[in-house]
Amino acid sequence: MSVRAHFIKKIDYDPSEVFNLWHDAEFVSIMESYANFQVNEDVIGFVEIGKEDWEIMKECEDLSKFPEIVKDIDKLFEREDNDFAGEWVRFYCF
Repeated sequence: MSVRAHFIKKIDYDPSEVFNLWHDAEFVSIMESYANFQVNEDVIGFVEIGKEDWEIMKECEDLSKFPEIVKDIDKLFEREDNDFAGEWVRFYCF
């Protein structure tokens, strides 16, 4: 099996920030156990979390300090413009 690399023509992202990898370090630290972080040493890249892992994270972790982030991520799972609606949420970090 091979894995091919393709040129990315455009990354279309929502301009509103959901969380900040530096300023929301406590939330990110919790999320690292549940999400797939594909970021480089400059913290540029992608973070994605599946709906099942998100629900487990909400059940197992105390996220009471982050009500806005939790609310925003819950909404993202249901957005019609999310190509993975109901299954995944992917974040572009830069």
